[in-house]
Amino acid sequence: MKILVATDYSENSKSAIEFAIQLADQNTDIVLTFFHSLHVGHPYELNDEDFAILEKNKELEDGQVLKSFIEGIYAKLNVTPQKYDCIIKESVVPHGNIINYAEKDNFDYICVGARGASKMEKYLGTNTLNIINKTTIPVFAIPSSYQFKKIDNVIYASDFTDLKPELEKVLDFTSKLDAKTELLHFAFPSETEQREHMASDLQKQYDDQKVKFTVIPNNALKPVINNIKAYVAEHNPSLLIMFTVQNKSFFERFLFAGNTESIVLKATVPLLVYKK
Repeated sequence: MKILVATDYSENSKSAIEFAIQLADQNTDIVLTFFHSLHVGHPYELNDEDFAILEKNKELEDGQVLKSFIEGIYAKLNVTPQKYDCIIKESVVPHGNIINYAEKDNFDYICVGARGASKMEKYLGTNTLNIINKTTIPVFAIPSSYQFKKIDNVIYASDFTDLKPELEKVLDFTSKLDAKTELLHFAFPSETEQREHMASDLQKQYDDQKVKFTVIPNNALKPVINNIKAYVAEHNPSLLIMFTVQNKSFFERFLFAGNTESIVLKATVPLLVYKK
């Protein structure tokens, strides 16, 4: 399993690095690549040949900075590193740079820090949201408040759409960490009984796996996302997993904030986002 871990050397990005290190510590088949998107301004007095030399030197210099930065985090966590790579790539657009490298080299996951944003930044797109919205690769979004600890308790918030294929993806991931999984669904009153029967049948089908199914009647006075947030705050899972619809237009995002986007911008626990 290959994970691309993006960093801009900020405190916020350290949380993503620490989370990725925890993943690799729990499963030695995970290979981490730490990635920094570097922008080198083109001085007007330099011709293209001289600028190419400057750019290459900056990449080499920044490569040493990245290596030292990662070594410092491993030392702080008192974790013996498995094999990992450090990559520097120049680009004006960080999120595009991250996506291009991840897709070109067939990474299985991207891991980035999640941070809050103003209302306009939210709809224009933070780097984290841009990555989630523009790549088909699953993305970990890690809040700056993340505390280094074993990943052993995962909540998968499901809308019961495409349930079986989504559940198989989730269990394939969580089983590699030997983590317990809880499928959480908030059902509308007219659907609650039917969804409870479905959950009971699924529990029997998956009785040999570390998964349980929880169906809760949705409080009609609150948006579903608020109920998910409240449940997460109460149970404090190691990771929350959600699936999101990609390729919404600017106006759809401006008028109808998606559940996943709302979670990303106000994340209190690590989040893993898959595409529907």
